[in-house]
Amino acid sequence: MPAMAIVPDAEIMEAEHQAEQETSPALLNDAQRLYDLGCGAISAESYEEAIDCFSKALEIRVNHYGELAPECANTYYKYGCALLYKVQAESEALCDRNEEAPSTIKPVSMEGGSTEAGGSEEPADDDDSEGSPEEGADGKAEAEGEDNEEDTEEDEGDIELAWKLLETARVIHSKQPTRSLGEVDVITALADISLEKENFKTCYADYEQALHMLEGLVEPDSRLLASTYP
Repeated sequence: MPAMAIVPDAEIMEAEHQAEQETSPALLNDAQRLYDLGCGAISAESYEEAIDCFSKALEIRVNHYGELAPECANTYYKYGCALLYKVQAESEALCDRNEEAPSTIKPVSMEGGSTEAGGSEEPADDDDSEGSPEEGADGKAEAEGEDNEEDTEEDEGDIELAWKLLETARVIHSKQPTRSLGEVDVITALADISLEKENFKTCYADYEQALHMLEGLVEPDSRLLASTYP
């Protein structure tokens, strides 16, 4: 039996490896471009666009550097922040809609007189196919309730993903020999997530950790200390 030819296979693997190395700089450039676009989208409050950009940039960087590589920490952080900002913006919009919603209770019309005033009640129109205002209001309220429930479920998914991304960034920073402002930003964002989830104990603990860390990085009169104080 003739010996198996392994040289061609080795040559193919080497060629593929070389091609991968040659294309890596281009992919990393794409990752940086997507990262910059995501940062711009956050500034413009286009959070969906930012999420999409950071997701793609993170995938490229993780594939190249590894899941817990320091080079990926900022992308994890920005991706998590974009999700958090999206949830916060949607929560504010929902509160605004609820405050602006008109009341479904309508005043009693006095046209034709009320029964208490001695007037006669107008007979109901049996041919009215549109239904009573109360039925319309109930149907609208039910539809709005279903939409709010769907929004809540989506927000919960976004907030959990944001927490996982930021927690990964925290782990990466914790493995570094020195503390940094980037680590403070990550811990502060995690505190914001705990606040959004009304987990006040964890929120306060994270703010305290971020503040203590920041005190060793900036001057005593720095504005960063005031903005981080729980």
